Amino acid sequence: MGGTDRMDQNIANCRVNIRVKKWWWPLFVFCLNTSSHNAWCLYRKSAAAKQRSLDYLGFLRHIALSHMYTNTGGGWSSTDQVQWRYQSLVKLQVTRVDTT
Repeated sequence: MGGTDRMDQNIANCRVNIRVKKWWWPLFVFCLNTSSHNAWCLYRKSAAAKQRSLDYLGFLRHIALSHMYTNTGGGWSSTDQVQWRYQSLVKLQVTRVDTT
Protein backbone atom coordinates (compact mmCIF):
# COMPACT_ATOMS: atom_id res chain seq x y z
CA MET A 1 0.00 0.00 0.00
CA GLY A 2 2.99 2.32 0.20
CA GLY A 3 2.96 3.14 -3.52
CA THR A 4 -0.75 3.83 -3.70
CA ASP A 5 -0.70 6.01 -0.59
CA ARG A 6 2.26 7.97 -1.93
CA MET A 7 0.51 8.49 -5.27
CA ASP A 8 -2.68 9.69 -3.59
CA GLN A 9 -0.67 12.07 -1.41
CA ASN A 10 1.26 13.55 -4.35
CA ILE A 11 -1.84 13.91 -6.50
CA ALA A 12 -3.71 15.62 -3.65
CA ASN A 13 -0.83 18.07 -3.04
CA CYS A 14 -0.29 18.96 -6.71
CA ARG A 15 -3.85 18.85 -8.00
CA VAL A 16 -4.87 20.57 -11.22
CA ASN A 17 -7.76 22.80 -10.15
CA ILE A 18 -9.56 23.82 -13.30
CA ARG A 19 -13.31 23.68 -12.97
CA VAL A 20 -15.16 22.77 -16.13
CA LYS A 21 -18.59 21.30 -16.78
CA LYS A 22 -17.42 18.38 -18.88
CA TRP A 23 -18.06 14.96 -17.36
CA TRP A 24 -14.82 13.52 -18.73
CA TRP A 25 -12.51 16.22 -17.33
CA PRO A 26 -11.90 14.65 -13.87
CA LEU A 27 -11.09 11.33 -15.56
CA PHE A 28 -8.65 13.02 -17.93
CA VAL A 29 -6.94 14.93 -15.12
CA PHE A 30 -6.69 11.78 -13.00
CA CYS A 31 -5.04 9.90 -15.89
CA LEU A 32 -2.67 12.82 -16.45
CA ASN A 33 -1.74 13.00 -12.75
CA THR A 34 -1.31 9.24 -12.49
CA SER A 35 0.93 9.08 -15.55
CA SER A 36 3.06 11.98 -14.28
CA HIS A 37 3.43 10.26 -10.90
CA ASN A 38 4.44 7.00 -12.59
CA ALA A 39 6.98 8.91 -14.70
CA TRP A 40 8.39 10.48 -11.52
CA CYS A 41 8.73 7.02 -9.92
CA LEU A 42 10.63 5.81 -12.98
CA TYR A 43 12.78 8.96 -12.87
CA ARG A 44 13.71 8.31 -9.23
CA LYS A 45 14.92 4.81 -10.15
CA SER A 46 16.95 6.02 -13.14
CA ALA A 47 20.57 7.14 -13.26
CA ALA A 48 19.54 10.75 -13.96
CA ALA A 49 18.07 11.05 -10.46
CA LYS A 50 21.46 10.34 -8.93
CA GLN A 51 22.93 13.35 -10.75
CA ARG A 52 20.03 15.76 -10.21
CA SER A 53 17.41 14.76 -7.69
CA LEU A 54 13.99 16.38 -8.13
CA ASP A 55 10.99 16.10 -5.88
CA TYR A 56 7.55 15.56 -7.41
CA LEU A 57 6.73 19.26 -7.75
CA GLY A 58 10.13 20.01 -9.26
CA PHE A 59 9.63 17.15 -11.70
CA LEU A 60 6.24 18.56 -12.76
CA ARG A 61 7.79 22.01 -13.22
CA HIS A 62 10.58 20.52 -15.32
CA ILE A 63 8.01 18.76 -17.54
CA ALA A 64 5.96 21.95 -17.92
CA LEU A 65 9.01 24.07 -18.77
CA SER A 66 10.30 21.53 -21.26
CA HIS A 67 6.93 21.56 -23.04
CA MET A 68 6.84 25.36 -23.04
CA TYR A 69 10.32 25.86 -24.45
CA THR A 70 10.41 22.98 -26.92
CA ASN A 71 10.41 24.13 -30.51
CA THR A 72 7.55 22.23 -32.05
CA GLY A 73 8.32 23.41 -35.55
CA GLY A 74 4.87 24.86 -36.00
CA GLY A 75 3.97 26.90 -39.00
CA TRP A 76 4.59 26.24 -42.64
CA SER A 77 7.35 23.92 -43.74
CA SER A 78 9.75 24.80 -46.52
CA THR A 79 8.04 22.45 -48.97
CA ASP A 80 4.85 23.19 -50.83
CA GLN A 81 1.74 22.16 -48.99
CA VAL A 82 -1.67 21.39 -50.35
CA GLN A 83 -4.74 22.76 -48.63
CA TRP A 84 -8.30 21.70 -49.26
CA ARG A 85 -11.02 24.31 -49.10
CA TYR A 86 -14.71 23.66 -49.34
CA GLN A 87 -16.82 26.30 -50.99
CA SER A 88 -20.47 25.58 -51.66
CA LEU A 89 -19.96 21.80 -51.74
CA VAL A 90 -17.10 22.04 -54.26
CA LYS A 91 -13.69 20.86 -53.16
CA LEU A 92 -10.95 23.27 -54.23
CA GLN A 93 -7.27 22.41 -54.10
CA VAL A 94 -5.05 25.33 -53.14
CA THR A 95 -1.26 25.01 -53.26
CA ARG A 96 0.81 27.33 -51.10
CA VAL A 97 4.21 28.30 -52.46
CA ASP A 98 6.78 29.35 -49.88
CA THR A 99 8.25 32.75 -50.78
CA THR A 100 11.23 32.64 -48.40
